[in-house]
Amino acid sequence: RVYKLGSPLQARLLYETITPNNSIDYSILGLVLGDKTKTFDVNAFDEPTLRYVIGEVEQLDSNSAISMLKQYTKNPKLATSIEYAIAKNTPQDAKRQEILMDVYNTISNNPAAAFDGSNDVNLDIGLIYYRKNDFKNAVIPLKTFLDNYKEKDDKRAEALYYMGKSFIGLNDAQRGFLYYNEIIETIPSSIYAGIAKSELDEDMWKQNLNRF
Repeated sequence: RVYKLGSPLQARLLYETITPNNSIDYSILGLVLGDKTKTFDVNAFDEPTLRYVIGEVEQLDSNSAISMLKQYTKNPKLATSIEYAIAKNTPQDAKRQEILMDVYNTISNNPAAAFDGSNDVNLDIGLIYYRKNDFKNAVIPLKTFLDNYKEKDDKRAEALYYMGKSFIGLNDAQRGFLYYNEIIETIPSSIYAGIAKSELDEDMWKQNLNRF
C-alpha cells in the first residue's frame, strides 16, 4: 500500500523488515522494488499481474522487464505485445530500435508470438532499415506489411512511400515510382501522396531539362 501511494523508499524499508517467505505478494513487492535476489516463476502471474509487474520493473530497468518477458512462456503473444509496448515507450532511438528488432526476430522465429497488430512491427523495421540506407533489407518487411495491411490510410501510404524510396535507393526508380503512383491514385488525401507527387514532378522536370 505504501508503494502504491508513491513512497518506494519507505516501501523498501518496510520490505526489508518482512521475514522472507514464498507468498506471491512478497515476491511481487520484491520484484517491483528492484530486489535482484528475488526470483519468481513469472508464468504464475495472470495477465493483469504480469502487466503491472512489468510496468513497474520497466521503470527501473527495461532490460530486466524484457528478460522477465522472455521467461513468460504461458502466453507468447502477450509477452511479445508487452515488449512491443516497451519499445514504443523507449525514447532513446538506439535502444528502441534494439527492442523492436528483438520483437521482429521473435515473431519471425515463432509465429505463435504474433499478436493482434504485430504487422506494425514490419513497418517499424522497414523504416529502421531505410534510415540506415539498408534499402535491400528495408523492402522485405515493408512488403510483408503491405501484403497484410489493406486499409487505405496514412499508415499504408507511409509504407508505400518508403517502399518506393527504397527502390529508388536501389537504383530502380521506375519500380519505386510505381509505389508513388499507387499512393497518389488510392490514397490521394494522404500527406505522402503530396510528397510523392512533388518528387515525381521534380523527376519529370529534371528529365525534360536534360533533353536540352
